[in-house]
Amino acid sequence: MSPRTVSLFCGGRGSSTLVRELIRRPHIELNLLVNAYDDGMSTGALRRLIPEMLGPSDFRKNLSYLLVRHSPQQFDLAHMLEARLPVGCTDDALRKLAHRLQTGRGAAGDELGALFRDLEPLRRRELGRYLATFLDHARGQGGAFEFADCALGNLIFAGAFLESDRDFNRTVRRLALTMGTEANLVNVSRGEPRTLVAVKADGQLLDCEARVVAPQSAAKIAGMFLLPAPLGAPEVAALDRLDLAGKLAFLAAREAPVDLSDEARDALERSDLVLFGPGTQHSSLLPSYKTRGLCDALARSPARVKALVVNLRADHDIPGATAEDVLELALAYLGDPTNATRAVTHVLHDPSVEDGERPAVRRRAAAGAEGGAAATVTWVAGALEAIHPRGVHNGRAAVDAAVSAYRAAGPASARRIELYADLDERSASAELLVQELAEIAWRDRFDEVRLCLNGVSAPAPELPAPFVVTTSAYEGPFSEVAAFRAWLESGTSEYLVTLTGDGEFRLQDILPAIRLLEDSAFGVVHGSRSQSRMQFRGSLEDAYGESAPVFWLSWLGGYAFSALFALRFRVTLSDPFTGFRVYRRSAMPDRARLARHPLRTASHISRFLLAESVELAEIPVSYRTFRGFTRASTRLSRGLKNALGLLL
Repeated sequence: MSPRTVSLFCGGRGSSTLVRELIRRPHIELNLLVNAYDDGMSTGALRRLIPEMLGPSDFRKNLSYLLVRHSPQQFDLAHMLEARLPVGCTDDALRKLAHRLQTGRGAAGDELGALFRDLEPLRRRELGRYLATFLDHARGQGGAFEFADCALGNLIFAGAFLESDRDFNRTVRRLALTMGTEANLVNVSRGEPRTLVAVKADGQLLDCEARVVAPQSAAKIAGMFLLPAPLGAPEVAALDRLDLAGKLAFLAAREAPVDLSDEARDALERSDLVLFGPGTQHSSLLPSYKTRGLCDALARSPARVKALVVNLRADHDIPGATAEDVLELALAYLGDPTNATRAVTHVLHDPSVEDGERPAVRRRAAAGAEGGAAATVTWVAGALEAIHPRGVHNGRAAVDAAVSAYRAAGPASARRIELYADLDERSASAELLVQELAEIAWRDRFDEVRLCLNGVSAPAPELPAPFVVTTSAYEGPFSEVAAFRAWLESGTSEYLVTLTGDGEFRLQDILPAIRLLEDSAFGVVHGSRSQSRMQFRGSLEDAYGESAPVFWLSWLGGYAFSALFALRFRVTLSDPFTGFRVYRRSAMPDRARLARHPLRTASHISRFLLAESVELAEIPVSYRTFRGFTRASTRLSRGLKNALGLLL
């Protein structure tokens, strides 16, 4: 079972590989929770020009990560967001660009114009209007705005902000819609403009976010504050005369806390998994955790895993920090230093990172012995650094580690699987089936594996844990229907596998089907016996080889049934009546709906699930039949009844 909704606290770059990995998993609804206190370089100039606006840089970067670059338009949008204006760029040059975007007229041979060449007209005009709105505002403020090295995406964001009644969060939603992003980009706060300042243990004042992330003394940051406006020269002078305690008290008295946005609260209260991403802690992440109401929202969140992903290497703001230090900082700013609310349940870290110019962030030498907050979480160690480029997280490894923790923390039913095998007239093969069962490495995923053998007269063999083997006596050509109904009504396992028919399936094919269900939105996997040409033809020859007309009739029937299924349900399957099926309980409809659907054949089960919007997948599986054993009449009868089940 995989999480369906994931919320990730992130900044601008530190979590980029995690973001890209998460949007590669289409079954996941992703929420990115970001703060907007950045004020460096051109971002700071924009905030001074529009004091009500927060810093757009981290939102701009995340918008570019969320673009799935499958078309020239997506590439152009990403490049446009990150493009830096060249030295010498003027207001007049940008006005010509804005006019060209809005009207579609004028030369487009310059570098900036080329960024918009493949955009559809409606989107191009909208972006041009945002740029023009900003330029009008900048001209109206008097004085020259320095465009050199400013990100073009920031100017477009500023124009959208002005057009959105100066509502920062509305601007984020508007631009995400314009860009067609693949996830929800959410401001942690309600958009209150704030300036981030900090004081170090040696008394050094970091009077803006740009200085918080810049090279600084080796002393730890002793306090961090959100002020309603930048510090003026008189205030900085007054702070310089105070000792550390005086500085902390001075800034605490002027701090203006911010409140959790409705969008962030909603995201957290719907999340299955929460990730506190890596990044520059005192600018990208810890300020988010200061948001008033966040700890309460985390406590209400149904997420059973809230995992902190530790930085691989120390940044300027956390010199000499250990993994425990990062955890303690996060909990302190969340307002729960002892982790009483279980705001953080897991910590993912990489103990193998080599020291370089920036020291690795590792656990303390006496890890686990010191107690405190470190003892309240589950520590997950793994190789989380990418091979290329070094110094960033391997997005897949980090996400896989978090998802594995999520599965391990799941209910007991998620660690159980039931297998139902109808061995009617093949009871002699029961011993071989049990032998194959015991040879497969189930323990990696399951604490209990139950195999039910139907149509077997001999007693079930006794096996050690995690195996349980039982027998049943369901009758009829579709005994799997009774097994499915019993599992749906009273079963306790997350997965049910049904194996029916007159041939031999391989149990080893079950694990790939389980992996597909775990990492997707599918609720059912069908095992196709038809996707191997040799296997398909051999099966028909074993069953009908003695009669050429019946052989060719069955060959055509296989394609006809696929076409009939596609016409009936708008789902194309190569083997809609397969006897290999894997069901996932968490994707099933509730039991009350089952009463409205009479189930008599395997195709009735498919009708029931598709009617309830359960997603169905298909994978190739091994299947073998045996000449002289298969009854052609039984096969034909079962196929016709399944076909009628699609229609009646």
